[in-house]
Amino acid sequence: MTKEQLLEVVANKSNLSQQAVNNLLKILGEVITESLRKGEKVAVSGIGVFDVNNRASRRARNPQTGEIMKIPAMRIPCFRAAVGLKKAVRK
Repeated sequence: MTKEQLLEVVANKSNLSQQAVNNLLKILGEVITESLRKGEKVAVSGIGVFDVNNRASRRARNPQTGEIMKIPAMRIPCFRAAVGLKKAVRK
């Protein structure tokens, strides 16, 4: 499903305009991003939890040159689906 398709479905089910749904989705993304940037978890009941994982620095090999290089430590956004969502998808 594309963003446009998602906007259309949500607009039809909520009796809101596609522009209103688009604005809501944009704001939701901004709020989640800012919370993750601060190191906060974002839990959406029935959907899942957005969180940040810390990856340690490591050494890796460049596949093109074979050179060993150091990859710095970094923070990675992650998502864990809620149990209800997992069950619904499995059916």
